[in-house]
Amino acid sequence: HFESAYYIKLLAADKPGVMADVARILADQGVSLEAIRQRPSTDRDGAATIVLLTHRVKEGALDTAIEQMNALETLFEPVHRIRVESLG
Repeated sequence: HFESAYYIKLLAADKPGVMADVARILADQGVSLEAIRQRPSTDRDGAATIVLLTHRVKEGALDTAIEQMNALETLFEPVHRIRVESLG
């Protein structure tokens, strides 16, 4: 099973409970976060861009979490992810 850290980007409704839903999905799949950043989007009213950096996680667990996040009505577009490679 492949493991890596990931950079995840979400465009979500900027309202209470959205981050809690995302965090619960990640926790249920055993995905631990190293960093979180949220900033208002200039593209849409009431939207926020949320950027997450995970610790190393099994790819299958992250696939399941992303599938569940994509089902949230509070996300405006599919989740984007980039694998983070270590050069050390």
